[in-house]
Amino acid sequence: MQDGHRVTVLTSRIPGSLATEEFRRGVQIKRLGYPCQKPTLAQWPSTVWRSLAVLLSLFRVVKNQRIDVVCLGLVGIESFFVLILRHFIAFRLIVYIHGGEMRSYIRVSPFMRWSLRECLRLCDAAIAVSEKLREETIAFEPLVKNKITVLPGGIDIEEIRMQGAYQHPRTYILYAGRLHPVKGVDVLIQAIQRVSARMPDIDLLVAGTGPLESNLRQSAADLGLADRVLFLGAQERSTVFALLKGCEFLVLPSHAEGCPMVVLEAMAAGKLTLGSRVKGIREVVEEGKTGTLFERGDVDGLAKLILEHHSSPNLRCRLEENIRATGLAAYDMRSLALG
Repeated sequence: MQDGHRVTVLTSRIPGSLATEEFRRGVQIKRLGYPCQKPTLAQWPSTVWRSLAVLLSLFRVVKNQRIDVVCLGLVGIESFFVLILRHFIAFRLIVYIHGGEMRSYIRVSPFMRWSLRECLRLCDAAIAVSEKLREETIAFEPLVKNKITVLPGGIDIEEIRMQGAYQHPRTYILYAGRLHPVKGVDVLIQAIQRVSARMPDIDLLVAGTGPLESNLRQSAADLGLADRVLFLGAQERSTVFALLKGCEFLVLPSHAEGCPMVVLEAMAAGKLTLGSRVKGIREVVEEGKTGTLFERGDVDGLAKLILEHHSSPNLRCRLEENIRATGLAAYDMRSLALG
């Protein structure tokens, strides 16, 4: 890595088909089998066993590679293991807040709230991807106030712009992200069903995986959309960039967001976004200029916008011209890394 630094990414192995270890661009990625965050009574024996195995794996990596900085990039059950490690190994701790922590994870259990609060209280520094998220984090744990800074999510603008368009036999719109309740993909599928008869020439491609995948697949089939809503599973970022390049527009129907990188990536690809009017998306999508917003959960409102933007190439071209004129330098990964 640059300046002699080495980076190791420790993450969960979801889906299970992913390799347990690989290298990408010189970065070592190790995938661990983290335990269930809310185990049932019957799951407790396997949860304890998995917890011990994960803790031992983390200890070996941090100790053997002499890691001096740990950046906790997703504050979930992982945070508890990091807190334990700090009692045995000295390292600086950075907590990276994306949004889901404040809006979802702290509601999982009192244990999760305690883990996040302890990480924020004991960390050497914290990062929030937006100013509003910084304010939420300080309200949750005031002791982090003088340690937290705002650093928006970075995107690789150069790579996105060099990427060719994804080849699909039909015109398509795109959703790219986790298949999680907070993302509102069920709303999007229902909206597609409402306009499918008036848009027989267009598909919805869904890139991503998550706990709702099987339910969403079944929902699409029940609505008669099995051949119109295509689930692509987890994809490399280069494929996501190609999908963005080839789509008519991106749809992000989330109920909550931090700083949605996929919207920034869509803008770098020259594509507009139809997004729900929630914090995070509102800060990135300038309504009527770089995209259009609708009320979260509003199936009819989203269906109307999908039909309107699909049937009006002039409207899309005007928005795409605005997007190309929008400066994205503040989100350029290469500039952020050097700055």
